Amino acid sequence: MKHQIFRGVLRLALFVVLIIGVVALTVSRISHSWSDRIANPVGQQLTPAGRARVRQLLLDGVGTRVSLPVEGARPGQVSVSIDSVRTFIRERSGLELAPEAIDKLTAMEQRTLDESAGRITCDDLSDTVLAVLVERFRHATDAEIERAAGDLANARALGASGANSPVTVAGSARVGDRRVSTSTGDQVTLRADGRGVMSRSELIDAAKQYRARMNAPAQMIAIIGIVRPLVRQAFRTRLGILSQALPEQWEEAQSRGLTPVHAFLLSYSVASDDALYRSKQGLDTAMKWIEQVNLKSDSNYPASAGRLPYGSSGYLFSSPLDLILDKPTTARLLDRIAERTSK
Repeated sequence: MKHQIFRGVLRLALFVVLIIGVVALTVSRISHSWSDRIANPVGQQLTPAGRARVRQLLLDGVGTRVSLPVEGARPGQVSVSIDSVRTFIRERSGLELAPEAIDKLTAMEQRTLDESAGRITCDDLSDTVLAVLVERFRHATDAEIERAAGDLANARALGASGANSPVTVAGSARVGDRRVSTSTGDQVTLRADGRGVMSRSELIDAAKQYRARMNAPAQMIAIIGIVRPLVRQAFRTRLGILSQALPEQWEEAQSRGLTPVHAFLLSYSVASDDALYRSKQGLDTAMKWIEQVNLKSDSNYPASAGRLPYGSSGYLFSSPLDLILDKPTTARLLDRIAERTSK
């Protein structure tokens, strides 16, 4: 009986983490690897060869496409930096930051660089994101849950995985105002490496059930207590890889804390499962390669032309990013980061 209750709570915790786009594990993997994950909070340590490979991928992406400001940067330089982040995110995922969000992020970054405000630790950021997105999930409508399930309809493309191997392609696309699934068996895949596979109908039913449970304060507190270490692990791992492979941009963010721009970019990366690799041209090449490989066995495989790699209907990985980070949620997230960095 206790085992069944334990598995039920873990399943609920798993779902909450998955639906906000933070980390994906099957229930069995959570049960068998929980202690290992908590005991290794630092995250993945890259080998020299792995570091060199990931560094090149990041240099082709965030390393050169985003200009992150440094202490002492003038207001004009900070504005240019924020604009590079806005463009980078939009070109990869279609997520468009509202002008108010841009203005707020610019002001927050300037205060931090002027040392009028502090930085935020990785754990503080993950706790902040968790709180904001749990609140978003608690108030999600039935239509939004169904839309999210459609956006998570990703089909496995290859059996291989790794930094150089794109492994998924989105299995949903817009047809007029409708979203249609192209996934075999109407599956949803909750992370870009292919973990967290379930049927679309199962996800929708579970989401509605768990949304009700999350609106019960006692259950919500218990669930967050279980989920928090997994969310922290996801953020630590992503930041650890960035700081190892691209230290000129991210090492100080890990050692001293993240500025607001670092914090938002890391939050986007974890939520969208965009590792920040490759330029737009490189991503287009990766999508075309996936298309050509799959066309050999499926003549109806969806074309990559005109598709974005991430976000809603993303070709490499599709997620409900514009629901997760909609305008009100983004505003709340920035407000909470501002509170955490205030002196």
